[in-house]
Amino acid sequence: AFQNVVVKNNYLQSVSAKAIVFQGTQDSYWIGNYIDNAANAAQQGGTTASFLFRTKNMYISNNIFVNTPDTGSSDQSAIDNEGQNEDNHYTGNYFSNNYGGAMEFLMINGEIPPRYGEDYNRNHEIKGNTFVANNVGALWATTDTGPTSGSITDNLYYENNLLRDPSKFQQWTPVENNTEI
Repeated sequence: AFQNVVVKNNYLQSVSAKAIVFQGTQDSYWIGNYIDNAANAAQQGGTTASFLFRTKNMYISNNIFVNTPDTGSSDQSAIDNEGQNEDNHYTGNYFSNNYGGAMEFLMINGEIPPRYGEDYNRNHEIKGNTFVANNVGALWATTDTGPTSGSITDNLYYENNLLRDPSKFQQWTPVENNTEI
């Protein structure tokens, strides 16, 4: 696995594919990046501004994720936690106008990348972020192969909902001190 990778202070605009991808990475950082209008071309596997798979102990802090567009693809989120991720920290980020939502946590029996019966997204921390006018809400999850888990605290949101489907976040605790603005 890659370790101690730092992606810092980048301005990524109008990228046709994913702007940032970490796969097989741990103990690493995304800090102070501005991602605008990424994943703006339809892709068969889905579009997302950034993508995480097989990551651990990531710090994604003080970034701006805006304007992930509707391409007619699946996902269309700012951050796609695709699977096999654990102990990641999302703090102090700003998410706005992302068509598929700000962040998604997937648990899928899937072939690409392969993870039949062994997918997980667990022990994440979502704290002190701001979510504004994302199409499907701030956070959403699928739980085809089991529950996702973590904590969701001290966030601000101006959304239809903080959690697209609260039943998919039953293992997240605490979920508290989140303020609708």
